[in-house]
Amino acid sequence: MEESKATTTKDNNIPLIDLSLLNSPNNFSSADSIASLAAEITEACETWGCFQVINHGVPVEQSRAIESASRQFFDQPKEEKKKVWRYERNPLGYHDSEITMNVRDWKEVFDFTVQNPTLFPASPDPHDLELRELVNQWPQFPPQFREVCEEYAKEIEKLGYQLLELLSLSLGLPRRRLNHFFKDQTSIVRFNHYPPCPNHPGQVLGVGQHTDSGALSILAQDDVGGLQVKRKWDGKWVPVKPNPHAYLVIICDIFQVWSNDKYESVVHRATVNSEKERISIVFFSYPAHYTMVEPLEELINDRNPPKYRPYNWGKFSAARRRSNFTKNNVGRIQIDHFKHPMLILKKVIWCLFVLFMLVENVLPQSDAEMLFNYETENLGTELQRLPATLIESVEALQKDNLLGNLVSEIFQKLKYKFGSQREFLPQPDQYSSTSLEKAESFYICFEGTSYSATSHGKRKTTSSKRIGCVHACAVKKSGIP
Repeated sequence: MEESKATTTKDNNIPLIDLSLLNSPNNFSSADSIASLAAEITEACETWGCFQVINHGVPVEQSRAIESASRQFFDQPKEEKKKVWRYERNPLGYHDSEITMNVRDWKEVFDFTVQNPTLFPASPDPHDLELRELVNQWPQFPPQFREVCEEYAKEIEKLGYQLLELLSLSLGLPRRRLNHFFKDQTSIVRFNHYPPCPNHPGQVLGVGQHTDSGALSILAQDDVGGLQVKRKWDGKWVPVKPNPHAYLVIICDIFQVWSNDKYESVVHRATVNSEKERISIVFFSYPAHYTMVEPLEELINDRNPPKYRPYNWGKFSAARRRSNFTKNNVGRIQIDHFKHPMLILKKVIWCLFVLFMLVENVLPQSDAEMLFNYETENLGTELQRLPATLIESVEALQKDNLLGNLVSEIFQKLKYKFGSQREFLPQPDQYSSTSLEKAESFYICFEGTSYSATSHGKRKTTSSKRIGCVHACAVKKSGIP
């Protein structure tokens, strides 16, 4: 959690980015230097969904003080910690029974807001306009606990705004394009304490796999380690090696929506140690409760239509927080609930195409399985929501011609995933006309739909009068009679 003079490099394959340009004594940096820094962040976000930063500007003494304060707090007897117990009406303070994806976490936490007090919806009900004032609860011990926390919050908030501006630049937007969303921010700082788990630590998770719901998470962990991120291209878990000089910056769900899926929130989890306790400190960057989260208008066009419907951050977060206090058989609300149904159909088409490529012996089974698993991770949940809007979705696809260039997009996806390793597809002269016709007819699924398909230089415009086979496949997969 301290600073370092190391240069930009990669640690454990997770990008490590040097922010000294932003935090030099003269605070001078050229436009080219900033653009280069933003380009590094673009690559890190697109490839990993996270990166580490060094020379971040948070003073060493404050990093040490906040870690010491958190340890002293958690070292107290439980009766003392429960004096600042977190409850549903005021979800700030101490808690030891958090639930992630309906499974209780092996940890205890302490939360406080950066802006105190903070206004927040009283309930997730969209018709309930009542706001509640959330006020931090401060323990009597350790001494100066509140002061240490508030000073740290100021410093980590500064870093949060710097990263927000770099991320805005990385998307090709003005530097302060996103700042106004955080005027009345609902951001929090969380202390996580993971006790040792002497029995079967490999079968217990401090926190199960999940994505964070906010804009950014800025995390510092101690030297025990245990944080893991899920690598996007193969689904493998990668340990984040502890670095006392670095913060891990995690792209979260709001940025995924803002960027219209250009940046995807990274799936991560925390393991436990059989012998040692573990501490991490996280700054969750949350916008104002009244923020409507939706793809940014500058990033939307005819070729890149919005993939999400707008949702209110305060109501969304209130629904998720309520689930922290109640274990049930229903998953927490996710941003996938706000995906346009048309995109669910498109994902079905993509999955069918991968299967077709496997049947035609164009892709090896291992590659097809990996691609199919990558795309279908949340497909079952999405298809459950599909029936109510299925007809509407098909009609919208016909009207807006969103199947245009679909084959080209599929080939680009395949090239992106495998092109840097080998030529994964036969050359044009290796395609038989029969295979091409099958591939194209596979997508000409909607009555009256016409589109142009580009495949390795072969361009063809086709139309179909058949009733949609994808419609039928989607219905069959979702179990609709």
